[in-house]
Amino acid sequence: MRGLRTLWKLQCLNLSHNSIGGKVNPDVSRLTSLVVLNLAANQFTGRIPGSASTLTNLKKLDLHGNNLTGA
Repeated sequence: MRGLRTLWKLQCLNLSHNSIGGKVNPDVSRLTSLVVLNLAANQFTGRIPGSASTLTNLKKLDLHGNNLTGA
């Protein structure tokens, strides 16, 4: 997800239902303009990155259908 750094103006990111696995990349916190982040119904595991709390413009976060832990 190196390319995420260049998408700082992105407002909506929907990667749901794509069979993406592994951990959620903490670089997602660099997307400071995000209003919607949908990572639902994938195969993400591990903890939700604490850095996600810096997404102050976020209105909708959908992580259901993964195996994530944390607040």
